[in-house]
Amino acid sequence: MIIFDGVKDPDAFEEIVSFIRGFQGSLKDAVIAAATEFNCSKSAIRSVYRKAERMELFDLVLVDDQSIRIPIAQVKSCNGFERACLAAIRRFHGTLKHLDLPVWKIEAVGGGAEAAYRVTGG
Repeated sequence: MIIFDGVKDPDAFEEIVSFIRGFQGSLKDAVIAAATEFNCSKSAIRSVYRKAERMELFDLVLVDDQSIRIPIAQVKSCNGFERACLAAIRRFHGTLKHLDLPVWKIEAVGGGAEAAYRVTGG
Protein backbone atom coordinates (compact mmCIF):
# COMPACT_ATOMS: atom_id res chain seq x y z
CA MET A 1 0.00 0.00 0.00
CA ILE A 2 1.27 3.43 -0.92
CA ILE A 3 0.42 6.46 1.22
CA PHE A 4 -0.11 9.70 -0.71
CA ASP A 5 0.85 13.04 0.86
CA GLY A 6 -0.59 16.27 -0.54
CA VAL A 7 -3.30 14.52 -2.58
CA LYS A 8 -6.93 14.29 -1.45
CA ASP A 9 -8.07 11.60 -3.91
CA PRO A 10 -5.16 9.39 -5.05
CA ASP A 11 -7.25 7.44 -7.58
CA ALA A 12 -8.48 10.57 -9.36
CA PHE A 13 -4.97 12.04 -9.18
CA GLU A 14 -3.43 9.00 -10.89
CA GLU A 15 -6.22 8.92 -13.49
CA ILE A 16 -5.75 12.59 -14.44
CA VAL A 17 -1.96 12.26 -14.62
CA SER A 18 -2.10 9.16 -16.80
CA PHE A 19 -4.65 10.87 -19.07
CA ILE A 20 -2.37 13.90 -19.54
CA ARG A 21 0.79 11.81 -20.06
CA GLY A 22 -0.97 9.57 -22.59
CA PHE A 23 -2.49 12.46 -24.54
CA GLN A 24 -1.18 12.96 -28.06
CA GLY A 25 -0.62 16.68 -28.51
CA SER A 26 0.61 19.69 -26.62
CA LEU A 27 0.37 20.08 -22.86
CA LYS A 28 -2.07 22.95 -23.33
CA ASP A 29 -4.39 20.74 -25.40
CA ALA A 30 -4.03 17.92 -22.85
CA VAL A 31 -5.06 20.25 -20.02
CA ILE A 32 -8.13 21.43 -21.96
CA ALA A 33 -9.11 17.85 -22.83
CA ALA A 34 -8.60 16.67 -19.23
CA ALA A 35 -10.66 19.57 -17.86
CA THR A 36 -13.50 18.57 -20.18
CA GLU A 37 -13.12 14.84 -19.47
CA PHE A 38 -12.99 15.15 -15.67
CA ASN A 39 -15.40 18.11 -15.41
CA CYS A 40 -13.10 20.47 -13.52
CA SER A 41 -11.23 23.69 -14.17
CA LYS A 42 -8.06 23.98 -16.22
CA SER A 43 -6.24 25.45 -13.21
CA ALA A 44 -7.11 22.36 -11.14
CA ILE A 45 -5.72 20.11 -13.89
CA ARG A 46 -2.54 22.21 -14.13
CA SER A 47 -2.17 22.00 -10.33
CA VAL A 48 -2.48 18.20 -10.43
CA TYR A 49 0.10 18.01 -13.21
CA ARG A 50 2.56 20.27 -11.34
CA LYS A 51 2.21 18.06 -8.25
CA ALA A 52 2.82 14.97 -10.38
CA GLU A 53 6.03 16.49 -11.73
CA ARG A 54 7.31 16.99 -8.15
CA MET A 55 6.07 13.63 -6.84
CA GLU A 56 8.70 11.35 -5.29
CA LEU A 57 8.36 7.84 -3.88
CA PHE A 58 10.00 7.23 -0.49
CA ASP A 59 10.56 3.76 1.02
CA LEU A 60 10.59 4.65 4.72
CA VAL A 61 12.18 2.54 7.44
CA LEU A 62 12.40 3.01 11.21
CA VAL A 63 16.05 2.84 12.31
CA ASP A 64 17.74 2.90 15.72
CA ASP A 65 21.42 3.49 16.46
CA GLN A 66 22.12 -0.26 16.63
CA SER A 67 21.26 -0.86 12.95
CA ILE A 68 17.79 -2.31 13.51
CA ARG A 69 15.71 -1.48 10.42
CA ILE A 70 11.91 -1.87 10.43
CA PRO A 71 10.07 -1.07 7.17
CA ILE A 72 7.22 1.42 7.70
CA ALA A 73 5.63 2.27 4.37
CA GLN A 74 6.03 3.62 0.87
CA VAL A 75 4.96 7.24 0.66
CA LYS A 76 4.45 9.35 -2.47
CA SER A 77 4.92 13.00 -1.67
CA CYS A 78 5.18 16.15 -3.74
CA ASN A 79 6.36 18.07 -0.67
CA GLY A 80 9.63 16.32 0.12
CA PHE A 81 11.03 13.82 2.58
CA GLU A 82 9.95 15.47 5.83
CA ARG A 83 6.31 15.67 4.74
CA ALA A 84 6.49 12.01 3.66
CA CYS A 85 7.67 11.11 7.17
CA LEU A 86 4.86 13.12 8.74
CA ALA A 87 2.32 11.37 6.50
CA ALA A 88 3.62 7.98 7.67
CA ILE A 89 3.51 9.10 11.30
CA ARG A 90 -0.08 10.33 10.88
CA ARG A 91 -1.07 7.05 9.23
CA PHE A 92 0.52 4.82 11.90
CA HIS A 93 0.23 7.13 14.93
CA GLY A 94 -1.40 4.45 17.10
CA THR A 95 1.54 2.10 16.62
CA LEU A 96 4.34 4.66 16.79
CA LYS A 97 3.08 6.52 19.88
CA HIS A 98 3.26 3.34 21.99
CA LEU A 99 6.86 2.56 21.05
CA ASP A 100 9.76 3.61 23.22
CA LEU A 101 11.58 5.83 20.72
CA PRO A 102 14.36 7.79 22.43
CA VAL A 103 16.94 7.16 19.67
CA TRP A 104 14.88 6.15 16.65
CA LYS A 105 14.65 7.94 13.33
CA ILE A 106 12.95 7.47 9.97
CA GLU A 107 15.14 7.11 6.91
CA ALA A 108 14.49 6.64 3.24
CA VAL A 109 15.94 3.42 1.89
CA GLY A 110 19.12 4.38 0.09
CA GLY A 111 19.05 7.82 1.71
CA GLY A 112 22.06 9.40 3.34
CA ALA A 113 22.38 11.38 6.54
CA GLU A 114 20.44 14.23 4.96
CA ALA A 115 17.43 11.92 4.58
CA ALA A 116 16.68 11.26 8.26
CA TYR A 117 13.79 12.42 10.40
CA ARG A 118 14.09 11.98 14.19
CA VAL A 119 11.10 10.45 15.95
CA THR A 120 10.52 11.18 19.61
CA GLY A 121 8.46 9.08 21.97
CA GLY A 122 4.98 10.22 22.87
